[in-house]
Amino acid sequence: MSYDVVGVLGRGGSAVVELAVDGDGRLVATKRVAVTGSAAQMHVARRRLLREAEILRRLAHPGIVPILDVVDDGADVILVFPAMRESLEDRVGRLGPLPPGEVIRIGGVLLAGLATAHRHGVVHRDIKPANVLFDEAGRPALSDFGVAVTREITGGLTPPDYAVGTPRWMAPEQARGEPAGPSSDVFSLAATLHYAATGQVPSVEPRGVVTGDLPAGLRRPLERMLDPRPERRPSAAAVLGGLEGTTVTPMLTGGSGQASVRSGVSVRPERAGALGAAAVAGRTLARVVSRLLGSPSDRPERPRRRRLAVGAALAAVVAAAGVVALVGFGPSGRPAVPPLHTVGKACAPGWYNLDGTPGCESRPDYVAGIALTQGAAVHANLVPLSATDSFTTHVKGSAGNFCWGSLRVTLTAPASTAEQLSIWKGTRKVADAVSTNGTPATATVDKPSCFGADSEDLQISVTAVAATGAASANDFTLTRNGGW
Repeated sequence: MSYDVVGVLGRGGSAVVELAVDGDGRLVATKRVAVTGSAAQMHVARRRLLREAEILRRLAHPGIVPILDVVDDGADVILVFPAMRESLEDRVGRLGPLPPGEVIRIGGVLLAGLATAHRHGVVHRDIKPANVLFDEAGRPALSDFGVAVTREITGGLTPPDYAVGTPRWMAPEQARGEPAGPSSDVFSLAATLHYAATGQVPSVEPRGVVTGDLPAGLRRPLERMLDPRPERRPSAAAVLGGLEGTTVTPMLTGGSGQASVRSGVSVRPERAGALGAAAVAGRTLARVVSRLLGSPSDRPERPRRRRLAVGAALAAVVAAAGVVALVGFGPSGRPAVPPLHTVGKACAPGWYNLDGTPGCESRPDYVAGIALTQGAAVHANLVPLSATDSFTTHVKGSAGNFCWGSLRVTLTAPASTAEQLSIWKGTRKVADAVSTNGTPATATVDKPSCFGADSEDLQISVTAVAATGAASANDFTLTRNGGW
């Protein structure tokens, strides 16, 4: 398939990441790496790129950016990925430190992806905010496995005991040049989540890691993950809620032949679908909150048998009801009605409490992939407050208009909120406007030139102005008029 480049997303070292359009008109990101040097050096470079492609192809998980295609045009090797909206580094730079609940949501997805990689023997070695990307729906995923090391895939290209990665996000042992293992990735992910929550990188001191002004609910799990001694850090699966001692197993080919191993107990392939979905859902909903938010320090550790029983019971609730609502008992002995869409005292994944009353009543209604067209209004909400809703629009230009013509996009935010409309050409912002308290605001883009048709594919984003606006489950309205 051919790819038409429409913009540059980033450049570094020997690689450039470009925004492109595929043969079906979809936006994709292409990572083009110039293969230069001697014949031997070019051979090694090609092997490394193909290794990255093979790693990503085999690590199919929502928390890992997938690879769509590999193109070798003889001069360069091109890896094709879905077009992602922004990095965690960009999001924190734009919005400032993220709310604890949003950090927990991001951390849960990334831990699940990292646990999958570790389970199949892959160590990333370069986790940092710039390598956490968000798609149009705001879902995070790990990217850039170019320096990953694995026992199975084309070993020997980057020595596992060589200090690769980015120094400020490295685990201490990795910075010293010692072999990087799964616990090194856990440290780097914790440093990345620390940055998401505070806007700062944790400081590594001789006596330990100084975590700074962390929200109370994040301090305990992140400090455990940032322990200077790698043997004392929990695994990604353990932080997420998996059992200690999760076995690393090679990925088998074929869907029906893939074995699932949890704490040394094999699940037969024919039962993995039914048991795996309920178990993973139960552990994710019940334990992401208890592990990632942290448990009170005075809570005694329950016996292993009881923990398994509680997990199984919760999984059964998930399978039967689709959402978890833990039922307690009131003073009269009658079952108490649980708050809506909650797991204990926290919101169930995908639900948010915006009105301050018990229960989680709000969820996003944004649908990715919507195109804004002339005269047709689009409605969606910004839930959670840190969400970014993104749309596309096509301007069919005419050379006969010479220098005249403007595209106008108008945003009307809900009452008591402040939301920003931005219009992008590739990665360059070309116009923006802020709507406050229900007052419409219009961003205008003029015809780029006087003597061309200037047909354009533009991206439109809507984000909350967190400093002045409140969260709201009500929809904003987006309309488009004009053109050239």
